[in-house]
Amino acid sequence: MNDYLQFWQVEQSIFLGELSESEIFRTHGLDHGIPRLLHFAKENFPSVILLIGQAGTGKTSFLKWLIHNLSADTHDLFYIPVLGRETQKGWLIRRVAHYLGVQEKGSGNLQELMAKAAAKLDQLVQEKRRLLVLVDDAQWVGTDEAMADFSVFLNLQSLGARCLSFVIAGDQTFDAKLSEQSSIVSKVVMRLELKPLDLGETMAYIRYRCERAGCPPMFSPEAAQEIFAKTRGVPGLVNILAENCLFEAFQQGSKEIDQSLVQRALAHVSFFGALKESLQVAPEIPMLDLKRRVTESSPALPPPPDPLAQRPATIEEPLKITKPNLDQHKEPPILLSSLFKSDPKPGKT
Repeated sequence: MNDYLQFWQVEQSIFLGELSESEIFRTHGLDHGIPRLLHFAKENFPSVILLIGQAGTGKTSFLKWLIHNLSADTHDLFYIPVLGRETQKGWLIRRVAHYLGVQEKGSGNLQELMAKAAAKLDQLVQEKRRLLVLVDDAQWVGTDEAMADFSVFLNLQSLGARCLSFVIAGDQTFDAKLSEQSSIVSKVVMRLELKPLDLGETMAYIRYRCERAGCPPMFSPEAAQEIFAKTRGVPGLVNILAENCLFEAFQQGSKEIDQSLVQRALAHVSFFGALKESLQVAPEIPMLDLKRRVTESSPALPPPPDPLAQRPATIEEPLKITKPNLDQHKEPPILLSSLFKSDPKPGKT
């Protein structure tokens, strides 16, 4: 492997190596969606942001980028990868409670566990902090009972103080499943679809990865077009095929990669056969990967216009407007933990 890295004069694999979490390859669709996503992720109301895309479109990488771009001074960030099929209610409640420092005891009563978690959320409200829970591979949440855990936290905050929101990443099966959960859908403030790269984006992405590694572009336009045709622009598959092309070129002692070399590399890539069998099937919804360096913070959304300030004054007498101080009469939020307190039992007669 060292000979391979020395041949290309790099420290790690060009396409399969790790990139900085501060970097993201910005497609046109992603450039349009990022400012809105960051806006809603920073707002203080219980909400759901959806990231939808097939495997390989960069959902996990995007979540890591989002974590990097939210301030630790105001946000607590909890990343939950769903590693296996979740079918029981309480799976999310237990994970969030554990993150908040609540230990489950005895028989694991969910009502008691949720009450203790609510008390911890009250502390976050008092500290003017927010908890953003990022759930990855949510398609493994397999039943209505398990999906209901999201509703528990969202509905709870509709009754009291607000400090917790979700960013949920999953594929199209999760998207379809979620459409049947009205209590969650009503809280979805944004849906960002991560689609495959088009031809131009695929060629730009290949150049970007080469330049990021410190290598001059070595893929011919015909080679890049062949990679796009065989991977359908899914970034994860582009990475695998392009890295195999580099190894094929290394074995031949060539610093240039043409279309014929891409075709030889395909013999060592397992996904090509599956894609070839499904050519008659419309591609699933995917687009993106990440990784162009973000040198400037995303532009802030402009504040909404003040209708009172735009109201014309009369000619006879200038209009004077005194805006009410809403905070002066604002009641403190209801403590979430108070929603779990039951009335004392009457004494025995």
